[in-house]
Amino acid sequence: MRYALNPDFVDAMGKFEFFAYRKKGVEPSQIPAAVTDELMNWVYEQPDEVLFKVEAKPDFRYAKIKGSFSKAKCSLCHEYVFERYVRIKDGQPVCIPCSGYEAKM
Repeated sequence: MRYALNPDFVDAMGKFEFFAYRKKGVEPSQIPAAVTDELMNWVYEQPDEVLFKVEAKPDFRYAKIKGSFSKAKCSLCHEYVFERYVRIKDGQPVCIPCSGYEAKM
């Protein structure tokens, strides 16, 4: 099974005043309690089928990733990085920040 937040739920949640504060850079602990409570109460009232998208994944097979302390040195910043996080750039091992990867928002 795959559980994910329902996109319609996330869209509806974004309309609350709480997120207007967050977009202005206000930390959650600094948002008035009444504003936070309004959002939290609404979330608690939602049934599971509104909150989550559930999909059957009949062919999924869980394979635990073996932990490893193997590391490589980034060829650009020279910091060590665990091998599972190494990227290759111009044929050389690099850390994710040096790889140029930027998360798309």
